[in-house]
Amino acid sequence: RRRSNRGIAFINFVTPAVATEYASAQHKQTLRHPSSQRPLEIMPADLQGFEANVAHHTDALQNQADANRPLILKKGSHLGPRRQEFGSGG
Repeated sequence: RRRSNRGIAFINFVTPAVATEYASAQHKQTLRHPSSQRPLEIMPADLQGFEANVAHHTDALQNQADANRPLILKKGSHLGPRRQEFGSGG
């Protein structure tokens, strides 16, 4: 297995209407990055709510190295245990 992320992102939308609008615009689109070949699959998460997702994914990866833990941002501020910033490789 390659050492790369799983390609999963959770976005906490403020209303269902905004989530639907985003999904309609982005579903099946491809990212403009050389290593990105598969189209996006936009779908509701099984677990709903920002706090519930943070708790679940932080607890599930508690014993992982920092580089393998989720990067958690809220309104641009870092909340999670991972210390890597955007653009610093990894």
